[in-house]
Amino acid sequence: MLKKGHLNKVITTFGSLQNRFKKLPFDLIQLVGNHDIPSVAIEDLMSKVYGDNITATEKILLLDSTFRLEVPILAFECLKKIFSNEDQQNPIHEDQLEDKIVDTFRSFNGHSDIFVGKRIQYAFDDNNSNLTRENYAFTFPNSLQTENFKIPKIFYPKQFCTVNEQLVEFDTVYNYIDVLRVTNINIQDKTWNAEFYLDIVSKSDNPLDDIIFNNLSSSNDKFSSKVIWERKDENSYKTVRYYVVANFDFLAIADNYPFDWQSLYISTSLKDSSEQILQPIPLDLVDNEFEINEWIIENSFSGIKYKKNFLYQDTDLKKAVNVTKENRLGWIVRRKNTATLLKIGIPMFFLIFLVYYSVFLGFEKSSESIGILTTTFLSAIALYFSVEKPEPKKMTIIDIIFIWFYLVNGLTITIFSLSSLITEKIHIYSSGFLKFLIPVSLISIVTYLYKRVQNNRKDILLDRDL
Repeated sequence: MLKKGHLNKVITTFGSLQNRFKKLPFDLIQLVGNHDIPSVAIEDLMSKVYGDNITATEKILLLDSTFRLEVPILAFECLKKIFSNEDQQNPIHEDQLEDKIVDTFRSFNGHSDIFVGKRIQYAFDDNNSNLTRENYAFTFPNSLQTENFKIPKIFYPKQFCTVNEQLVEFDTVYNYIDVLRVTNINIQDKTWNAEFYLDIVSKSDNPLDDIIFNNLSSSNDKFSSKVIWERKDENSYKTVRYYVVANFDFLAIADNYPFDWQSLYISTSLKDSSEQILQPIPLDLVDNEFEINEWIIENSFSGIKYKKNFLYQDTDLKKAVNVTKENRLGWIVRRKNTATLLKIGIPMFFLIFLVYYSVFLGFEKSSESIGILTTTFLSAIALYFSVEKPEPKKMTIIDIIFIWFYLVNGLTITIFSLSSLITEKIHIYSSGFLKFLIPVSLISIVTYLYKRVQNNRKDILLDRDL
């Protein structure tokens, strides 16, 4: 039938299609629960455990199985809730624990509290059924199947989700970002600038007015947009392309400067989500090729961040809870650091050489050695103040390098000064000790800094709030 051009529409409700077929030459709709929705918390967890060594096939298999983590996490949250509220004067007895666990599970009722896991939410009714069941419909456009065994999927135009125990129909809003350039990544102001094309496919007359950029910079406010083109599509949809220039906030990590890694992202959500749902950009469609001076793109991510918020409503301040969602599209980048390395590395090499050279001058030239060591110490102080330090309140790698040099240089001056005042024999022993200590300390600090830089990625949390 496919050879004759008869294309059927097929609906599947179970299983994963990723990496299992070369192509899908027919219209397919996949109905799945919210465990199949991309989540930045899951992306973060996999990066922490596997790093960059995970293959695309392994990642697909893990994503199909990560929903199993939610149950033990829910059990842990229940136990933590039980024992954090335990009365120390009336501790919970073993025969009461089972009833207490059941009551605590039921306290996640969707009104006063709700469980928010890595990707799934739980709220239970009186029959212990989950009230937050969600199903999503996906489709697999043929136009995106450009590689064998790589079948990107997007939301179906119509979605049905449970809201207040009622099944509600939503229209899907699609958005795609084509980044042109990223500039001014400032870890002191915690801002970065982006120029990009934003394509929005929706039924709205002014689709950009429906979108909120949650991490627009508050300290360096800048946002401008203009329409490049628009067209009408099928089923009352229309596509509008915007050219956008904006400054965004990000969570800067300055500890490992100038070998630092940073996480840059654009967070979006809908102003009114009562009738529409915003599709997270599929990872296969994330733009990784754009101009980003002095930085290198290591990885990209896309998914939904879930956040639980407690509210107090009405005049009697009843406690209520809701879960907000925001779509995050981001990139993990690392600094090229070539210029900073040259600024520090070349003069520091000669200063270390002079310190080590002075150790070999002997007892007769101890005053000359002290003069050289004093000069290198003062030169290091001047060099430290001439080097760019993005956030002085943080102990960066630059600070650690200079502190190490001050300690080695200062200890050498002290030992040489004291030993030269005693006897030549003690001076010789002291020089021998320093000839061993300086290279050992150099190897130690280089090893420590190398391991610290290697752990850069572990310091980045993709689902952290600003």
